[in-house]
Amino acid sequence: MSKDEGGVPELTLPNSTFRFVKGPADIMSALDFRVADVAKVREAAKARGYKIEGDQFFIGGVNFRLSL
Repeated sequence: MSKDEGGVPELTLPNSTFRFVKGPADIMSALDFRVADVAKVREAAKARGYKIEGDQFFIGGVNFRLSL
């Protein structure tokens, strides 16, 4: 485990990074994903019935945020 440039603890894997940010409770509330086609992923989530809001969707109380 290391820390990012802002001092936030992070765990870096070959294709992803987990950052551990203090919040009001110990929960996983959001995940950020870099994808090749945000619209395609957003539409696939919508087709599966997930709540869509901008470039993010929600599954089981977790916000999945999409970016390029």
